[in-house]
Amino acid sequence: MAACASNGPGKLYCVVGRQKRRRIFRETELDSSDRLEPLMTWIDTVPPEDARGPLEPLYEACLRKFGFVPNIRRSMSLNPAALRGYVKLSNAVYGGGPLSRVEREMIATVVSAARDCHY
Repeated sequence: MAACASNGPGKLYCVVGRQKRRRIFRETELDSSDRLEPLMTWIDTVPPEDARGPLEPLYEACLRKFGFVPNIRRSMSLNPAALRGYVKLSNAVYGGGPLSRVEREMIATVVSAARDCHY
């Protein structure tokens, strides 16, 4: 199992080969034999105040619905067509069906906890 390690401000790395439960390592816990690999990719995004053209109404809809632009949607800000498609898919998945919103949120929470997802 790989473990997470801090390697500088704001950067997470995966320590490959250690048999420890996933956690954040202090710099002093790392040694020169640890092989570090990036754990998270950094994506350029358009901040809400800079949204123009076809992105602007998509961001405005987020602001009305959530009060902010969620990171998953910001990650698609350089491709408004992809963001528009994601919004349609998200609305189809979360916008109806036999489960209530509370039931869908409970399932998402249990799955996130089972997968050790902190997002």
